[in-house]
Amino acid sequence: MNAADYKAERIKRGLSQSALAALVGVSRGCINYREAGHPRYPITAEAWLAICSLPLRSPKKARSRKGQNDQAEAPSLSEVDPPAAG
Repeated sequence: MNAADYKAERIKRGLSQSALAALVGVSRGCINYREAGHPRYPITAEAWLAICSLPLRSPKKARSRKGQNDQAEAPSLSEVDPPAAG
């Protein structure tokens, strides 16, 4: 386990450094230092197990852009029957 592996595990779980820090009870700076390989903040066995025990991110559904949803298009005026004269 090294700094690159630690970061890759965080990214696989779809977490920001802040989110991971909150989940495992450390500061965001600690996560940042671990990912940078700083010797003062080693990736302990407990830290590795903590991140590996978190669920993987589920695939996100594709979001439609505003105005481009999957609803049927409204009929054009030429396709609409005129109202019956009464």
